[in-house]
Amino acid sequence: MIYTSKRRTFRDKKKEFRKWIKPILFLAVVFISFFLISQVFFTPVKIESDSMSPAVQAGGRLICSPIIMGRSFTGAKVFPQLYKPKRGDLVILKPPYFIDNHKAINFINPFIRFIT
Repeated sequence: MIYTSKRRTFRDKKKEFRKWIKPILFLAVVFISFFLISQVFFTPVKIESDSMSPAVQAGGRLICSPIIMGRSFTGAKVFPQLYKPKRGDLVILKPPYFIDNHKAINFINPFIRFIT
């Protein structure tokens, strides 16, 4: 008994490729928009200390908007400052003893947050 396999033509391969490319492009667009929204426009922050007590408790969570004060990526200022801080505003600073993650971890972290 001889088994013959059906050979796929270029058109069949092209149709199969088109079938897979639309969901992949959709996921890419959703991920990029999630990345922009979560890293540029709204960033979740967990409060670690009681320094702002009673207004903000330790362990509390805030959503800050880094684009308001000007957003910088790897030291380069990407977005200009839109708002100058006034008395009573909460300003989130990175302490000097804070050890920043490796750049690869900072790049992969939004993808992991998107999946979970």
